Amino acid sequence: MDTGIYAWKKRDTRAKWSQRVAECRQSGLSVRQWCNVQGINPKTYYHWQRKLFLMAQQQAQIEFASVPVLQPDTEPSVVATLRNGDLVVDLYRGADCEVIQAICLALQSC
Repeated sequence: MDTGIYAWKKRDTRAKWSQRVAECRQSGLSVRQWCNVQGINPKTYYHWQRKLFLMAQQQAQIEFASVPVLQPDTEPSVVATLRNGDLVVDLYRGADCEVIQAICLALQSC
C-alpha cells in the first residue's frame, strides 16, 4: 500500500473526483453544462469518470453460489421476494440461511 505525501495526494485527488462525478450525476445538468458551470474541461471530467469506473470494476468481486435444488413435498410457498433493479429473487419456505446470504451478496454486486 502506498504511503507518504504522494499516496495521500493521490487518494485525495481520487476522492475529490469521485465527489465531483457524483455531484454532476445528481445535478440534473448535462455533463457539458455542469463542467461549464464548474470551470472543468469535459475531457478531464470524462477521463476521471472512466478512471473511477474502472477502479470500481476492479474492486468488485463477483462470487457465484452453489444453490441446491430440492424437490418440495408440497406446493412451494414464497415467503419473501428480493428485488434489485430488474432482478427478482423469490425465497421459498425452508431456504438455507447460507444460500440466502449468498444470494444477498450476489444481488449487492449487481
